[in-house]
Amino acid sequence: MKYLITENQSTELFSNLLKKLDVKFDVVYWNDNGRDSITATVYLYKDGEILGYRHGYEFHFKYDSRFNSLTFDGHFPKIENVDAFKFMPPKMVIGFFTNKAEAYLKKFIDSGHSNLKRK
Repeated sequence: MKYLITENQSTELFSNLLKKLDVKFDVVYWNDNGRDSITATVYLYKDGEILGYRHGYEFHFKYDSRFNSLTFDGHFPKIENVDAFKFMPPKMVIGFFTNKAEAYLKKFIDSGHSNLKRK
């Protein structure tokens, strides 16, 4: 059986799951190459302890300075394999954290803290 849900419903569902499981996350800037790519790292926490991979999950984006836009370019390691998310569709898990990382990086770039600059 298939269910169709919107992206907003998916985000709300996943946010509620994180609250119910008492899983918290942080997104931090990792690095950029000064030209066309930037990476953020997502850290997961449960009960004050790191959940999953202790070095975090890297989300890579390509940056287009002409339009000040980010395009998702992959992630490592597989955040969708964290035990707490094993019953969720992988695309939902990846999409949720990709959106959070992208929003964080856009603010980071716009604030001028990155080596990436708009043309």
